[in-house]
Amino acid sequence: MLFFCTLLSFGFILLLKMTIPFLNPSFHMVCSIIFDRLAKHGKTYLDATTSHLNEYGENGLRTLALAYKKLEEAEYNAWNTEFQKAKSSIGSDRDANLERLSELMEKDLILVGATAIEDKLQGGV
Repeated sequence: MLFFCTLLSFGFILLLKMTIPFLNPSFHMVCSIIFDRLAKHGKTYLDATTSHLNEYGENGLRTLALAYKKLEEAEYNAWNTEFQKAKSSIGSDRDANLERLSELMEKDLILVGATAIEDKLQGGV
């Protein structure tokens, strides 16, 4: 699941995905997941971002890919109402509902780029 950061005053939602490349064997899968969620017009920086992520990963850095989608406030509010209900629900379908609602928001994204930080992790973590 991607991590959300809402910025309603600017009229968009920013979605972030953090990875630990090369320490994490699913690195390429994670990049593929966020890249697969991009809108056709949201891939302007795809090649450059892929190159940066590979470079950062080769240097052992923790990476963060950034993408956004423009939303109307009413669209976000309707989605958030359902998401908050799902988060506070109790039952066997809670996780499935959260995943379904996340999938609704995590599509047609516009790639911004990537950044990285050094993270002193212990081996095997």
